[in-house]
Amino acid sequence: GVRIMEKVTVNKVLVSNDRVCGVTTDKGDIKCEVFVNCAGQWARDLGKLSTPPVRVPLQAVEHYYIVTKPLEDELDTMLPCLRDVDGHVYMREWSGGIMAGGFEPISKPIFSDGVPYPFEFELFPEDWDHFQVLMDEMLHRVPALEKAEIRQMVNGPESFTPDGHPVLGRAPEVKNYYVAAGFNSSGIIGSSGAGLVLSEWIVNGHPSLELWQSDISRFGAYSVSKDYLYQRALEIVGRRYQLAYPKMEYSKARNIKCSSLYSLLDKAGASWGAKMGWERPNWFTRSPDESKEFVGTFGKPKWFDSVGEEHRSCRNEVCVFDMTSFAKFEVEGDGVVESMQMLCANNVDVAVGRIVYTGMLNDRGGYETDCTVTRTASNKYFIVCPTAQATHDAVWISRHLPSSVTLTDVTSQYTVIAVMGPQSRLLLQQVTSHPLDNRNFPFGTSKIIEIGYAPSVRASRISYVGELGWELYVPNEYASDVYNKLFSGDVRPHNAGYYALDSLRTEKAYRHWGGELDTNTTPWEAGLGFAVDLKKDFIGKQALLRQRQNGLCRRVAIFTLDQSDMDNLLWGGEAIIRNDRIGGYLTSGTYGHSIGRPVGMGLVDGTSATGAGSNDLVTVSRDYILNANYHINISGVLYPATVSLSPLYDPKSLRVYM
Repeated sequence: GVRIMEKVTVNKVLVSNDRVCGVTTDKGDIKCEVFVNCAGQWARDLGKLSTPPVRVPLQAVEHYYIVTKPLEDELDTMLPCLRDVDGHVYMREWSGGIMAGGFEPISKPIFSDGVPYPFEFELFPEDWDHFQVLMDEMLHRVPALEKAEIRQMVNGPESFTPDGHPVLGRAPEVKNYYVAAGFNSSGIIGSSGAGLVLSEWIVNGHPSLELWQSDISRFGAYSVSKDYLYQRALEIVGRRYQLAYPKMEYSKARNIKCSSLYSLLDKAGASWGAKMGWERPNWFTRSPDESKEFVGTFGKPKWFDSVGEEHRSCRNEVCVFDMTSFAKFEVEGDGVVESMQMLCANNVDVAVGRIVYTGMLNDRGGYETDCTVTRTASNKYFIVCPTAQATHDAVWISRHLPSSVTLTDVTSQYTVIAVMGPQSRLLLQQVTSHPLDNRNFPFGTSKIIEIGYAPSVRASRISYVGELGWELYVPNEYASDVYNKLFSGDVRPHNAGYYALDSLRTEKAYRHWGGELDTNTTPWEAGLGFAVDLKKDFIGKQALLRQRQNGLCRRVAIFTLDQSDMDNLLWGGEAIIRNDRIGGYLTSGTYGHSIGRPVGMGLVDGTSATGAGSNDLVTVSRDYILNANYHINISGVLYPATVSLSPLYDPKSLRVYM
């Protein structure tokens, strides 16, 4: 049964051996095996009451609505709700009158130092000056409001998260501690779904849905700083009713973490984006007069030609990418090989200096992360993971290590300069005496080399763009010198950003976390069976064996549009139409500047054969995918598409091994 206790103050959440064991309240202690923090605007304060504290990034703001007396022409009680997203307002009938509120472009944050005690069912004073921007839009949309008598303005607290998505799931800091908070003024709407998936998390260890955009581990330590939450809250409220264009960036709470190259790249024309707090170059302007500002569109973006130039420069010459933001860990100690073998689907018991691409899977065979693992000593590995996965991966790895093995986050110790393109060997050979030919430095190896004043740069020959290249892990204090040295010889690189990186890797059909890969997608479905070694044991192996025997119900495929104008590009999320029925969706979408067409990847499932809602399972084989007609739905228009299971650019990877 369930016992509900009201009017109880929680003073401390008790933790033993990194696991919740109870709570201390003003009415006494309560033992528990599972603790759920669903304290709404108090959740951030409650998170601080454990040791270690649990980070719950949310910020309360003042939220307003008005209620009028009945209008002269009384409204129908069945009048539908009205949303005017251009005006940031909403309205509905209320006892013959109107209830109207909104999400103003610049909000009014409160309680940065915590919710005062006591504070219970309280409201704030009316603030008509702040409400005026919404009132003007209401009068514009519904002129009858001008003659309405205001019965009441309600001004109460509402909490918002830094990205407008809820905070759900297992706390990274404490085992058996769960969070369900930060519903961004949509708590009633999302309550039943949140309760369901949180129950699944507690009972089964995972939700039935892929919920990465709501998972609490998507945030880093910076996310609970008062300044960050206050600044982001100013902007995030208005985003509720703002048209969500592809690749939108936030303008508030920026420049949190910057690589050592930030000033140099900014001077070179970088237009910046942010991920996991890191500033990252999205693209570079081609002239001082070109604006770096974001302009939203679903058609051809203003940076299209600049990104195309970066793309072609990487394919034909050489580019440098600042990839500092990727998470980097060192694991070492007695038993590290056995632990890493169990964590990784691929074989990482390799020679020192070898790099292995692998997934770390859950017991369902889905990806917890994908990463590169470099063996740097007999009892030590260097792991590089996706930027967004930094918090999650640190917890996932550490919780599967014995006490004899330590994990150290070294992300902030290195600036990462990726040198990519057919001229990368010529470029690097200008700045290092270390031989870089295939015999001395084959693909998939990592070595310490000297560049300029930097005596020990880890150079890893690997590629995420489908070209010859090296990733240089440079100690921060040497990064500016190494970068400048790269631009000082006869062969000089071009700067390139993450938009070009995305275009290059999609054209080459390289998968990425958060798109083709997630916790419910297996290596077989992703087409990454080459990165699985069934000769050894690892987490998720049994699930993969069962799936291989039973057949796949979905599979990643590559699509290009047969014809398209520049106003209808692929962004990801578009429906895949197979034989005139919905058969999946795109997980990535961009323009392939080398192949000259929009290109994307997507998961093709069996629903187009059985019909939506059917429980019949259809094996999604190569023939199922290849022997069908496809269209991609872009804004309601069906564009003919060609499907492939092989990369469209350099399918044999000859350029990577050149």
